[in-house]
Amino acid sequence: MVMWRYVAASAAGSSHIRLGLPCQDSVACQLVERTGDGPVLVAVVSDGAGSAQHSLEGSNATCNWMLSSVREYLRVSALNTIDRRVIVGWLLDLRGHLQSLAMAHGSEGREMACTMLLVIAGSGRSVFAQIGDGAIVVREPGRSGEWCWQFWPMKGEYANTTYFVTDPDSATRLEYASIDETLSGVAMFSDGLEHLVLDYSNQTVLSDFFEEMSRPLTSRERSRDFNDDLGAFLRSPGLDLRTDDDKTLILAMRIPQECETDL
Repeated sequence: MVMWRYVAASAAGSSHIRLGLPCQDSVACQLVERTGDGPVLVAVVSDGAGSAQHSLEGSNATCNWMLSSVREYLRVSALNTIDRRVIVGWLLDLRGHLQSLAMAHGSEGREMACTMLLVIAGSGRSVFAQIGDGAIVVREPGRSGEWCWQFWPMKGEYANTTYFVTDPDSATRLEYASIDETLSGVAMFSDGLEHLVLDYSNQTVLSDFFEEMSRPLTSRERSRDFNDDLGAFLRSPGLDLRTDDDKTLILAMRIPQECETDL
């Protein structure tokens, strides 16, 4: 039986704080236990576009919609039936939902623009999907301490641009992958952390960062305030010197079944 312990936090970037803007990242993470496949970890990260008027509402709605869609699906269907077609269906429904929210504000759908990263991880199978920048990285099965990316961050045609779930062609741009193995660890982060944890020259993951950050999750002596610890790290002045963008990080590690799993 796969059991997970996870932590998630977001923090406003220093550039947003100077402008009096809120953090436009959103995150949702839940261990869905009542499925035919046993406990399944579902995690979503969304980064609202800085140029979109209602991007925070868009990113928050995206996380909640995708989490709810996966949870409801797993109540009646198996994890191994989730493929690209299924996720595209959720995405199209999400786009309709965001359009409705925008209309309620008297705006167009692009004012809800945001990215999306999705992980669905269970026993013997994991599914990944992404639109936009940020990244999903996993601890490689059978290679202790080595982490690898699932999709390299999507960049748009121009500098500092990317793609969003509200784009008309988002369904065709959706990245999808699956692994028929049981993962030992997974992490997801918004683009505010990309240059700190990815080596762009070699297109590799800085594995030491994730090993160090995830260690408390696998310790029986870990602090129950690790969510707060992660939030404090993301808000730290030292980190703000290296990135002024909003920052979101989810870390999840598979642990022995007898360990406590909820945070």
